[in-house]
Amino acid sequence: MEIDKALQWVEGQLKLSLTDCQKKAVGTALLSKILVLNGMPGTGRDTVLSAITTILKAKKLDCLIAPSNQQMSEKLSKQLGEETIPLVKALEWNEKTKRFKRTAKKPLEAAFFILPEAGKLDRKLLNAVLKALPEEASLLLVEDLDQPAPAHAGNLIYDLVHEGTLPSLHLKELHQHRSTSLLLENLARSRRQEDILPQAPEGFSADFFQLKSNDPDETIGKVIELAKNRLPKKLKCDPIQD
Repeated sequence: MEIDKALQWVEGQLKLSLTDCQKKAVGTALLSKILVLNGMPGTGRDTVLSAITTILKAKKLDCLIAPSNQQMSEKLSKQLGEETIPLVKALEWNEKTKRFKRTAKKPLEAAFFILPEAGKLDRKLLNAVLKALPEEASLLLVEDLDQPAPAHAGNLIYDLVHEGTLPSLHLKELHQHRSTSLLLENLARSRRQEDILPQAPEGFSADFFQLKSNDPDETIGKVIELAKNRLPKKLKCDPIQD
């Protein structure tokens, strides 16, 4: 696959310009047998996935996107405009035998596999995925490795990356249209162990608020006020139904 030509083509198809880091992520993923794509929200992970799936579709290569659960599957389907399937369903869990039907003897059917929220995979599930992969297939594990690991899974993917077992690529720059989000700016600052910005500078969206309280009862009152009035008004939603 000629990556430079593919990148130029996919930018035209998606009507956007990929950053240098995103181009590297797309190219590396397409040429790798296995890769961990690491990046916090706002760094363009979904853009990278859209570019990859668009190129694979043009090359008539089957791609299976298997998020960790049904809710994430539905969310990603809307965001990417691609069909997704929860990982356990893709592996065809058999409730009677308590085993997956998809194994090395009956592997998954696709040329490229994308596993979002890979940090939620425990050793047993990751092992099942690796066993069920076709020999010629590629695997892309997507996660934000700087966030706390799920209690049930531990730091499996993080440990495999940092001990050098799994190759990884880190998206660090906030995407252009997300770079004016005070919420994402403060998330990035907290991870760099820098002081957060209490108020939005000029040109930033006011999507981050800091409430101070030293009294437990006052704190409860402020949380109720947020849930009952402020957030529903801001998000135009019902405080009970939504």
